[in-house]
Amino acid sequence: MKIVSEQFVNEKKYPLIPMGNNQFNQVKIEGKKIGQNVGAFRVNELYGKDENIPDNTSFYFRLSGFNLYYTGSKESMVVLGAIAVSN
Repeated sequence: MKIVSEQFVNEKKYPLIPMGNNQFNQVKIEGKKIGQNVGAFRVNELYGKDENIPDNTSFYFRLSGFNLYYTGSKESMVVLGAIAVSN
C-alpha cells in the first residue's frame, strides 16, 4: 500500500528534522498524477535494500486495535506513521 497526502509538502507540519552535526532530514516525497491532481506520495527509503518492496512508494501496514501502522519493511519495528480507523 502507499501513503499520499497533500500535507507532505507543508513544511510547518513536516519540518526539517535536526540529526546532529549540522545535518537535517525530512520526509521524502514524490509527486504523481492522480486523475487531474498531483499527490505527494511518501517515498520508502528502504526500497532497493529489501527485494520484497515492489516500488519506492510502497509500505507495509499492520492493524492493531483501532490504528493502522505503517513501516518501511515487513520486518521493521520502526513505525513511520499511524492512521486511526473506526467502524
